[in-house]
Amino acid sequence: MNIDNITEDLLIVDYTEYHQKHPAEILPSDGVMFIESPDPRLGAFCILNPNHHPYSAINLETNPGLVTDEKGQAVKQCECICCAHRTEGRRWIMLLELKYCEKDNIPDNMQNALEKLEKCYDFLNEKKQYFDGCQYKVYICASHPEHEVSEPFGSFIYNQDRLLDLKEKKSINLLYCNAVKILTPEHLQQSKVPHKYQFVRK
Repeated sequence: MNIDNITEDLLIVDYTEYHQKHPAEILPSDGVMFIESPDPRLGAFCILNPNHHPYSAINLETNPGLVTDEKGQAVKQCECICCAHRTEGRRWIMLLELKYCEKDNIPDNMQNALEKLEKCYDFLNEKKQYFDGCQYKVYICASHPEHEVSEPFGSFIYNQDRLLDLKEKKSINLLYCNAVKILTPEHLQQSKVPHKYQFVRK
């Protein structure tokens, strides 16, 4: 499901792993879903929109054509793409990858998240010309919604040149967080998850 012209906060969850662990439980989805209020069963990534700037959210699980090549093969994809609405000037666009894992597995999962995000960006940029015309300020975001972000993303990446390439060669802004705040139609900011949206592990 996609949501267009959102002006409020949005929570993004992925039920895939939870569904695998609780196959008998009835869930609203067995994959990625956009929700308005927290689900106590799992953590969520939060888009905070205090100034009510309009934006849209595309669930790539339900839109496989966007990340399918000319041979019908799906590329490595992230969970979703969110994008500001704006008729003139640059606007922000964010590719988001969620990882649900134990704390000890965060480094490996963040490496995997960055790989997925890069491959998805490269495919959309090179094969689909999705970012033509420099109309977007591009963000890629890796998140583990059930654990606080306590270390910089660079501590998980063994090749620091990779991070420099993202910024200098591809003009990608890397975010490592569980919430972003929409500042303007062009700019996002890493943020902390507000108390009302926080996940409490039982």
